[in-house]
Amino acid sequence: MNFNIQFCFKLWIFYSISGISTCMLDVTKDMLNSLMISKQSELSCEDLWSNILSQISSTHQNLTDCQKHEQNFQSPITNFNSCQQLVEDVKNNTFLEHENLIAKINSKLVETKQKVEKEQQKTINSQRDIENIRKEIQTFYHDLLLLNIDLGDVRQAIKYYRLFKLYQNASKLVNSLIQSAYRDKKHENKRLENLLAFVRNLASSSDKVLLYRLIQGEIMKRTTQNLSYLAMIASLDMAKVVFKKEYKEDQKLYLKMFEQILRRWRFQILSGNYKDIVDFAIRYPLYFEMVESRIPTINSKIWPQISFNQFTTYPNQLPLLKQRLEAFRIIMLQIKQRNKINFANRLSMLAKQISICETFMKNQKNDQSGQELLLKLKIQFSDFDFEKL
Repeated sequence: MNFNIQFCFKLWIFYSISGISTCMLDVTKDMLNSLMISKQSELSCEDLWSNILSQISSTHQNLTDCQKHEQNFQSPITNFNSCQQLVEDVKNNTFLEHENLIAKINSKLVETKQKVEKEQQKTINSQRDIENIRKEIQTFYHDLLLLNIDLGDVRQAIKYYRLFKLYQNASKLVNSLIQSAYRDKKHENKRLENLLAFVRNLASSSDKVLLYRLIQGEIMKRTTQNLSYLAMIASLDMAKVVFKKEYKEDQKLYLKMFEQILRRWRFQILSGNYKDIVDFAIRYPLYFEMVESRIPTINSKIWPQISFNQFTTYPNQLPLLKQRLEAFRIIMLQIKQRNKINFANRLSMLAKQISICETFMKNQKNDQSGQELLLKLKIQFSDFDFEKL
């Protein structure tokens, strides 16, 4: 069938293909002419219609795809805004993650700090416990030290002194030792004697000097000690350590105490009071030996006025034979030096006492050295020229 159409018309086509909504198309005259070209004009109307539908369907599909593409397509501004939003979202997410991380870290720090504080407190408690134990041990050694000094057990006292020094400096102990010795008047002389025995056996010279300074001060306050053999013992002990350059002031303390007790004993000898000297010779023979020649050495100014008969009785009061013979030797020496003319009377008094000593010596068993000393002493009588009398 031939269609000779000269005008444009609207063709309404309604169709429904696979759920596609109804669509209205405008068909122009040119579109229809293109359908009616030579080859197509030979087609039947049905075929032509099929072609139209096919092109419409294809066009519809193209339009649909284009629409979808258009819907998916965004302008650069839209893309920028979208990217900006993404950046903001990332920033926000990063901030939140950062905040969460900081919160977790702070939580861990708090937890760790609490653990550290607990451990520190444990350490502090442990250190306090250790310090308390140290103080208890220190007190224990301190008390045992004082106890053993009181008992006169020097070996044990030295042991606890060394242990005590592991925990505290000796300078903090010396006052305690002095206070303990003089805590009351009863038995203070015995406690001082024990303290001197303890100090004597210390290894450190500086520790000794530190104690002797305080002991000397306490002794000089008490006539019961500074006029007794305790002062002599302390002096002789002190002399062993103070004669060094660094202890010049301590040398003065020694001399003050030593010279005072020596003057006292010389006075006692001349007055016939030998008790303290004899006690010293009995209890401390080695110490007595250090000063035995100085005790009966009388000042030359008073030598003529002394009661010589009384004076010559001193040697035979001493406990040991060698102590007696040494005292007689010193008296003989002074007679030789000071009585070159008027000596007979004094020699007579001295000979009487030497005779008593000889009787004492006979009671000593196998004292060969004493016999030799006595013989030397008797020979000295011949040194005097009796013809000049």
